[in-house]
Amino acid sequence: MHIRFLVRWIKFFLIFILSGCVVVGGGFLNKSFKDEKATFSAELGGNKVKPVVLDLAKQGLPKKLLQKGRISISTGHGKGGITNKRKVLVKLAVKVQGFDGSVKLTSTEATFNTQEGVFEKKISPGGSVPLTLELDIPARNLKKKQIESAKIIFYDKESGGELSTIPLKVVDSSL
Repeated sequence: MHIRFLVRWIKFFLIFILSGCVVVGGGFLNKSFKDEKATFSAELGGNKVKPVVLDLAKQGLPKKLLQKGRISISTGHGKGGITNKRKVLVKLAVKVQGFDGSVKLTSTEATFNTQEGVFEKKISPGGSVPLTLELDIPARNLKKKQIESAKIIFYDKESGGELSTIPLKVVDSSL
């Protein structure tokens, strides 16, 4: 009888300790992934431009071990992101200029053509769309303090006119 009680108590204690480790570990992972993704916003036809600077030294250990050199930059989801401040409809196209590695553009907007980087549906005045850039930095560049310097360029697909440019810098302050 005492043995069964002892076995139950040991099981309860181990489950309690394991649950605590899961909670603490989950909090650690959440904190380490917080600085993984940089965010940006853009105004088409506006003059509000904020450069995007991503410091690889601020990324968590899991990110450094599992996805070294892969970064994601996003406008987030929902309202905001890339906003049309002009008074006309815009067929928006996006390109990244000056980045040494591979670039993949994606959006949750159904009309986004990932091959061309074009939103097929025109964006109305005051309208906005989300965008995510997934960048793979070449291993040879990861040993530098200033890893990459590029531009995210937004332009009107029909007229070819540039609407906004956001400077992008990837650095490693630990070097």
